[in-house]
Amino acid sequence: MAQVITILLPDDNPNGIKIIDLANFNSEVFVVPRNKLKDLGKRSEVNQAGVYFLFGAGEDPSRQIVYIGQSEKFYQRLSNHDAEKEFWETGVIITNKNLDSADIKYLESKSIKLAKHVDRYDIENKTKPEPEEARLSEHKRIVNDELFSKIQFILNFLGFTLFQDIHDLKKDTEEKYFCEDKKNKDARGSGLLLENGEFVVYKGSLVRIAERRGLPMSSRNLRQKLQNDGVLKKENDKSFIFTKDHIFRSPSAAGDVIMGRSVNGWTQWEDKNGKTLDENKRK
Repeated sequence: MAQVITILLPDDNPNGIKIIDLANFNSEVFVVPRNKLKDLGKRSEVNQAGVYFLFGAGEDPSRQIVYIGQSEKFYQRLSNHDAEKEFWETGVIITNKNLDSADIKYLESKSIKLAKHVDRYDIENKTKPEPEEARLSEHKRIVNDELFSKIQFILNFLGFTLFQDIHDLKKDTEEKYFCEDKKNKDARGSGLLLENGEFVVYKGSLVRIAERRGLPMSSRNLRQKLQNDGVLKKENDKSFIFTKDHIFRSPSAAGDVIMGRSVNGWTQWEDKNGKTLDENKRK
């Protein structure tokens, strides 16, 4: 089904505040760079209730950080976060005049629960929100679930894949690609290229423990972080193994980690017929 999205730049600045309007979506969405937060405070909508998402970069380039919150006067809460939280760079706020306290708490709880399940972002929230389903009537749950589906769509449109489950993105085996050291057998991975250019490496893939000269420091740090987080564990004296699927920012980032050296992922990853990603996707 086709969607119509309108983007308003209130100060005629493509790097400033954006107001997103989705057809048949009775809410306003503000995309706010942190350095433009004070400009947002000049708008009348800031005294409305809203649910918001604060996004920033993490140590792992393939995983951003997010804080999910709600407030009956969202600008005041965001101003507090501006003073207290260092990590965030962009805020996305969803608000309308009909949202009440129960609505936004429900949306916050649902957002945190799904984000943790999908596990694509590091969740900055320290406390676990209480389940809010019991506080809403059946009618209100239906309305808020529809609103939540729109929030998912808009965040994905903006490039924030917070709710995009890896398992929902997997395709048939014809799309699977392989990266391996055919001689030593200590590095052998399989995975899938996503539409946005990210690359999923599947659980069970083997990673060479030894690191070769020329491996970028960012890849060395990422390998260490994956060990610290339990994504990689030692399989034998020569290899780590992926304990779960993991998304990398690119095929090359995934290839570097698996091979323990700098690689061009577009030529390193091959399908079952020996054709590279570059041959299948870019030629």
